[in-house]
Amino acid sequence: MKMSDQMLEVGSPPSDFPSLLFPPLPKPFMIQQQSPLQSPPARRRIRFFSGSWWLTGSDHAQSFRLDARIQQCGWNVSQLCGDLGIGKRTFSRMVEEGLGITSKRWLREIRINSACHLLREECKIEVVAQALGFRHVSDFTREFKKLVGVSPSHYIRAERSRSTGYQMTG
Repeated sequence: MKMSDQMLEVGSPPSDFPSLLFPPLPKPFMIQQQSPLQSPPARRRIRFFSGSWWLTGSDHAQSFRLDARIQQCGWNVSQLCGDLGIGKRTFSRMVEEGLGITSKRWLREIRINSACHLLREECKIEVVAQALGFRHVSDFTREFKKLVGVSPSHYIRAERSRSTGYQMTG
């Protein structure tokens, strides 16, 4: 039998160790040993790091910052996947495995989070809607209210009252 065909059983304790150190696994877990020339496939992931979204590979040279690409692709999953050279289903799986939400939901949340930042900087609602690629202000308002729970104008009023409420007393 060749080395690459051997199966190693994981979870079996050495005979001279107490059984408390190695509790038995419910089922024997078998892995096939790879030959030294084979390397495991690179696992790409979506991660938030240093204030930006990244598509990371096993090698840092394969990492891409996604923030600008997302906006350039018009907040569209299909266009983003085409730009990255990844299939839509593969990308959706990466997002769902890494973040626990759908890729469409993830892009919506990033988009509305960007809107919150712009609204806090006192940008007009119409300008924010246009900057984030919404066709109509009503589309932006509906999406914003769906995810944040209040309309953009109510959000602006709440942020203004919150920021003026932090006055220093002497």
